[in-house]
Amino acid sequence: MDKSALYPNHKDLNDFLCQREQCQTKGLSNAECSQERREAHHLMSLYPKQTTKSKLLILFVALFSIVGTMPGNAASQRTAPAREQKTKRSIMELPIFERAVLIIKKFETLHDSRRHWPYLGYGHRKLPGEKYFRGYKMSEREADALFRKDLRKFCALYHDFGKDSILLGALAYNIGPGAENKSSIYKKLKSGNRNIFKAYTSHCHYKGKWHKGLYNRRLMELAALFIP
Repeated sequence: MDKSALYPNHKDLNDFLCQREQCQTKGLSNAECSQERREAHHLMSLYPKQTTKSKLLILFVALFSIVGTMPGNAASQRTAPAREQKTKRSIMELPIFERAVLIIKKFETLHDSRRHWPYLGYGHRKLPGEKYFRGYKMSEREADALFRKDLRKFCALYHDFGKDSILLGALAYNIGPGAENKSSIYKKLKSGNRNIFKAYTSHCHYKGKWHKGLYNRRLMELAALFIP
């Protein structure tokens, strides 16, 4: 494979994509591989001021760490074996709200209300008057519906930010709207400053210490939800 034929001005990106293609794209059609390269190049262009290391990490977590499992078409579902009735697709093919859902659910996971009370489901905090109690067993379907309802409320808080409402809603779901409204990311976007990488990824501390999982979450959110 001629690496220079991909993106001649980004040697590290070429190497990265070639390695990815050799190791992890077996079974993908040429069209699918080309689509991945186009998505990677698009994301690379979103962060021109970041280091190559940061860019490649963004590409990796955004395009390859989260893969949506989507149902196939009706005909294939009737004829294919059960294990083949789902098709792996890039997260970037999903509507932006669904990307946020996928990312947040990946990191929150289903909470055990006995251990995480007053939190349950995908991070929902029990509110006065709700039927939930410590030890309440919430099904995936119920947790998903509750989570989507909560996330829409958070996104609606930032409706005036237009295309940034889902990115801000996803962050608020994690750190709370009070903290977000006082943050530099809020101020930057409100003033029209789109150079938000450092401001957004700075929200990665737990109990005062840097947290790798939160940092990766911020990278995924930024790469998949930020629209320049």
